[in-house]
Amino acid sequence: MPCYRTFIIPLLCCLSPLLFAQACDSLQVAGSNRWVPIAFTPTQSTTDSSTASTSTSVSTNTVSKDESPNASGIAYDLSRYIAQQLNLPIKIDDKTPWARSMRNLELGEIDMIAGAYFTKERNATFLMSQAFSQDTLSLYVKKGLDFPFNSLEDLIDKRVDIRRGSSNGQTFDEFARNRLNPLLLNTVDNYEQLFLRLDRFRTDYVILDTYTGNQVLKKLGLQGKIIPLKNPLVTNPIHYLISKKSPCSKHFEAIKEIINKAQENGVLEAIHQKYY
Repeated sequence: MPCYRTFIIPLLCCLSPLLFAQACDSLQVAGSNRWVPIAFTPTQSTTDSSTASTSTSVSTNTVSKDESPNASGIAYDLSRYIAQQLNLPIKIDDKTPWARSMRNLELGEIDMIAGAYFTKERNATFLMSQAFSQDTLSLYVKKGLDFPFNSLEDLIDKRVDIRRGSSNGQTFDEFARNRLNPLLLNTVDNYEQLFLRLDRFRTDYVILDTYTGNQVLKKLGLQGKIIPLKNPLVTNPIHYLISKKSPCSKHFEAIKEIINKAQENGVLEAIHQKYY
């Protein structure tokens, strides 16, 4: 017996931190800080209690601790509702670059991405919730250099930048991979680079949702110089991505049910109305 005890006690000491690390004791959420109105961080001048959190308008038995109250948007507010329903504290990371957050999700270092388009690769790599919102991607061009756009075929032989680690939806991503000349595709790190390169005639069009596009154009002083084409590129459903390596993945089915509940009881509609 002493011999077994000598072996078992050190083993338990080694295992207990690992077992503790696997507990889903909080919901670690990451996402964009500029995707208006889905997931964004308001500027200091526009941040106030009305855009900080839905905790005052959502009734639950336990209000989750929110370590990132300034993170705003449909996806973050619904994330808070999900955490409250799971009786978990929530921590929202709206500062880590998108590509790195996606990598962290794959490694299980965070639990959930608040808002992403469907792609076959993402659906295979992560657990993907049902859609909880949608947004429309526009094609922006230099004023005076607009072109007819009625189908993806109209984009062949035109230059475009793609933001690193991002997706423009399964349909466009497949088209770009299979039909566009790789020499005409360039990767950039942020939204400003998309429009600055377009303004300098280095690309022919920019793909971005209308809310974010108008915000960035205003910041750069390019309103009126860069305009959206009449026909949008696509309207994409928006989903949550949950890491298969996260201990909180055990709540995946519960999260889907909570989203359904939010649709049925009016919570999701109220969140949409708040931002639209």
